[in-house]
Amino acid sequence: MRTVIGVRAAVLLAAVVTPYAAAQNQAPPGPPPGPRSFAAPKAGPVPLPILPALPRADDSSFYAQANVPHGTVVQATYKTSSGQEKRMHVYLPPGYEKGGDARYPVLYLNHGGGDDDSKWTSTDPQGGGFAQLILDNLIAAGKARPMIAVMPNTRGTASPTPTAPGKDDACAQEYVKDIIPYVDAHYRTRASREGRALAGLSMGGFVVMNVGLPHLDTFGELYVYSSGYFPNQLAAFEEAFGGLFDDPRTQDQFRVPLYMAAGETDIALPNSLKTLAVMNKHGLRTFWVLSSGGHEWMNWRRYLWQTAQVMFPQDVGGSGITVAPSGFDARRDAIEHGKLETVEYDSKSVGIKRRMVVYTPPGYSSGTKYPVLYLLHGIGDTEVGWTSTGAADVILDNLLADKKAVPMIVVMPNGRASKDPPPANPFEGNPFEAYGAFDKDLLGSILPYMETHYSVQADPEHRALAGLSMGGGQSLNFGLANLDTFAWVGGFSSAPNTKKVDELVPDPAAAKRKLKLLWVSCGDQDGLMNISKPFHEGLETMRVPHIWHVDSGRHEWPVWRNDLYLFAQRIFR
Repeated sequence: MRTVIGVRAAVLLAAVVTPYAAAQNQAPPGPPPGPRSFAAPKAGPVPLPILPALPRADDSSFYAQANVPHGTVVQATYKTSSGQEKRMHVYLPPGYEKGGDARYPVLYLNHGGGDDDSKWTSTDPQGGGFAQLILDNLIAAGKARPMIAVMPNTRGTASPTPTAPGKDDACAQEYVKDIIPYVDAHYRTRASREGRALAGLSMGGFVVMNVGLPHLDTFGELYVYSSGYFPNQLAAFEEAFGGLFDDPRTQDQFRVPLYMAAGETDIALPNSLKTLAVMNKHGLRTFWVLSSGGHEWMNWRRYLWQTAQVMFPQDVGGSGITVAPSGFDARRDAIEHGKLETVEYDSKSVGIKRRMVVYTPPGYSSGTKYPVLYLLHGIGDTEVGWTSTGAADVILDNLLADKKAVPMIVVMPNGRASKDPPPANPFEGNPFEAYGAFDKDLLGSILPYMETHYSVQADPEHRALAGLSMGGGQSLNFGLANLDTFAWVGGFSSAPNTKKVDELVPDPAAAKRKLKLLWVSCGDQDGLMNISKPFHEGLETMRVPHIWHVDSGRHEWPVWRNDLYLFAQRIFR
């Protein structure tokens, strides 16, 4: 196998910058030019992945039937908008059939010309993709995220002619109107662009470009295997997409650089290179892989194996995010457990005694100073919500036992700062008022109580503030307004009480300097995504470092438990 440049990764990252034409010409007479400055390209929305080296051409072990958990392949029939019934093959990963709330990203995997939806799962060594076995083996080895793979039949609709934004061909229309809605309605998918990748071989590579490029609002990743526009179509391709590639915002639409691969004796190699050249001319970041072999399944299986390992990266701000493992929130009897206690304190702002739940880690000692996470509940809940339903103490116990978190105290107060009992309907009246007044209780009474009654480190670097829903909005509102008090801030599925980002971050330079971590997250099916996503986008515009994490799920506890699991590992380090 021949590969092009690679440390570990046998791959060329073709983030090619157009040559500066002026540098090729003789400088005009006159004084020497002054120093020049060029803006550095901005990094992508997630850390750049490293492509693993391709298997050897004669290696069949990566698609062998191994003794690992296996997913299932089902055939599904859907009806197009024109009334035609069509078939697709669908791979469901190991564990999917057990049900539950878990949602999965989806790889839409397209066949070549003359084939159909059955070819990617065929186990014919000469003419089949073995896709289900490749994914089974990668998932079992922890090298790929569990994913659904949808293999539709695009025969008769796929075209080698480039389309343009707003001018969908028949295949793109079927994808957008029929295929994706059917899949999202019948399977537990992550129904967002971050949860969709599009890949295909040969004619299926045209599907990737013709469907994916005009619909980067639908797909976050594009993978082209052994395909490229014919020379007489390149001008139309550049005319259609040159402006899109020139737009700096387009780079952020690709969660992984657009991937193209071909074999050194591949009939598609010349067209692949010429298509790639158009993208490079306009500065689009790409992965380019040159392998041994030709236009054949030996290569396409290897390309799937390679790309599946970088698909569906999580949104991160400097370190990788993994999916919480099964059992992360289940009590384990064979480990040490922290202590939960309910304490009363005098609230100066509310004027009554109030309660909060305090978690101290296993082995808590007055001789050691501990950092403190202040963890806030949602509307209609109380100080017991995070332990009675959220399993916060169990999650912390397990993280500490696995040495994945710093020993910390967790304080779970009642975020509704009012003398009056809560109404039966928590949304009655002006529910935001009592929650909005909680900052006075938190800063004026709770922090002083904790710092005089527990062994804590009383400085911003050792205080974190996070919460869910209403508590997420409180955490962003109060945390970002008090950066001299909290250096670690997290909003999980934040509610409409969240203030606008430019109001909370009037001085981005100060936020960059003082914040150790800013976490913003939401479930991909959450009706409050319209709060969290614009907040994230505002931070992006301000270039304030943060983690933007999109989880699988709705406005629900499985999402918030996962948030706590991920957030708690990153604070106080």
